[in-house]
Amino acid sequence: MNNLNNTVQLIGRLGADPEVKTLKGDRRVARMRLAT
Repeated sequence: MNNLNNTVQLIGRLGADPEVKTLKGDRRVARMRLAT
């Protein structure tokens, strides 16, 4: 499997602490609420 790295820059205020989950294969996903 290819290693892909996506970079995104978001500007705003977080509504709550980010939720980080670990998926299969030690992959991680972050979910966050952002007010712009």
